[in-house]
Amino acid sequence: QACAKTPDLVRTFVLPANGLNMLPNSVLNVPVMDDDEISLVTMETALRGDDCTVISTSVRKFRTDSMPAINEESNDDAEPDGSDRNTEARRESNDQKTVASHLIREPSPPSESENEIESDAMDISTLREIVSDFSKADYDAGAIEVVSQALIQDNSTNRSVDLALFCLTTLWVLARKSDTNKRKMIFEDRTFDAILEVMHLYAEVSSEIQTRACGVLWSLAMDPNDRKHVAQLGGCDGILNAMLVHMEVESLHVMALGALKVISLDAEGQSMLRRKEAASIVADSMASHPTNATVQSEGCAILCNLAREANQFVHPVSAREIEVVINAILSNPNSSDVVEGACFALLCFASSTENVNVIRRNLQIRRALELSFQNHPVAVGEYVQTLLQRLQLYTAV
Repeated sequence: QACAKTPDLVRTFVLPANGLNMLPNSVLNVPVMDDDEISLVTMETALRGDDCTVISTSVRKFRTDSMPAINEESNDDAEPDGSDRNTEARRESNDQKTVASHLIREPSPPSESENEIESDAMDISTLREIVSDFSKADYDAGAIEVVSQALIQDNSTNRSVDLALFCLTTLWVLARKSDTNKRKMIFEDRTFDAILEVMHLYAEVSSEIQTRACGVLWSLAMDPNDRKHVAQLGGCDGILNAMLVHMEVESLHVMALGALKVISLDAEGQSMLRRKEAASIVADSMASHPTNATVQSEGCAILCNLAREANQFVHPVSAREIEVVINAILSNPNSSDVVEGACFALLCFASSTENVNVIRRNLQIRRALELSFQNHPVAVGEYVQTLLQRLQLYTAV
């Protein structure tokens, strides 16, 4: 109908039959719109085969020659006490769209009420007083040294879960205070070794210890200059092992995936995670917690980061990885962050011909793109349009 107004300005698309309820090689005529708009075939119309309609939405034109950059920035909605802020704001200067699932923030440790230790052990009480005194004197280095030594000693003697939790939470709080504190924990006082050791000792005993340790590692990896060290010194092993042992613990996976996402922004971190076959573990995590929007969003971001090199080379991905990304959309169709992150990941994968063939074999891809477009046309319209072209779900002629 729209073409009747401008019959001389049309683009023709041929929609292959592929089992849909429409005639083979049905022809759809779409009018050319202004340069600042994009004409999108409505997914419902395209896939149903009824009288074809066109909608126009003011989404920005997607640059197919360059994927949107992954940005790092602080949380704009940070609390007054800084509980959700990064150590510093970090943003790449570019005019491209930022994918919400790829933004990073520094995690918050448990509140004081959540961190109450139900133990009257003298060593914890004394340690708490010493840390408090150092804090009042603004001497973080002293607090880090004392807590690290207490954790190292306990790892080799009493092995108290309560003391380990206290030490990990205290180190987490101190790490958030400054990059100087972060570097001290990574390179001095055997602090980093103590964190990994406590994860190993309590691997099957306490999922809460694993969760808090992942939180500390996430904070330590916030500085781009230190991410490779966190990965190379054993951080990846500790996080991935915690995920495997406690696959059913949702809160742990939220923290672990947050840490992996930050590490996966670094080239050395990516290489380490690929060698550890992290993508398979991330896929298992997403499959185990399908309706947790944070797990799905973080998982899509990690799989995308691991698939793509800095030079834009895209690695082959497995059918399993593609399946969990598509299922992220189907299980969370109303979450803009999940849908946008999943569509972005699929678009990244589809930069490779090998991956295109794997994506096309997934029977749910059409349904996933349909839901994405219907629920979030402005956020993902450009991604869906480009995916349809790359996957040849309709062909421009």
